[in-house]
Amino acid sequence: MKQTIVFDFKNVPDRWAICYNDNCLLAEKCLRRYAAKQAPEQLESTYVITSNAANTEASCRWFVTNEPIQTAYGFKHLYDNVRHKDYPSLKAAITTMLGGRSNYYRYNSGERSLSPSQQQAIAQLMAGMGYSDAPQFDHFRQELRFT
Repeated sequence: MKQTIVFDFKNVPDRWAICYNDNCLLAEKCLRRYAAKQAPEQLESTYVITSNAANTEASCRWFVTNEPIQTAYGFKHLYDNVRHKDYPSLKAAITTMLGGRSNYYRYNSGERSLSPSQQQAIAQLMAGMGYSDAPQFDHFRQELRFT
């Protein structure tokens, strides 16, 4: 069963440029163009990619795919099968990778989502310590990624 992604313009980050170029060859697959189409009528100002910067070629430096990605939320049971002696160094490595203690706790609690690359980085850290099982995350969700 395919999961429906609900788009809410409120989730578009501040200062994230949208695109009104209908002539772009990538418009159908571009999240910036999709966001522009979903912009509320009462929107008075926002960041926009100018027609000079927008591309009509098969590539565009502003392109962001509108394909959803699988994000992970929380990792309360990540350390369940980790040896006690490995816990401090693994936690320190993950904390550094996630940008510090404050961010670590936001990701751990599920307040922030882990991108596929962050999930893979955690798996690689664990594999480097000899763990072959996939990391355990609390739950997953398909989301659009504004990057």
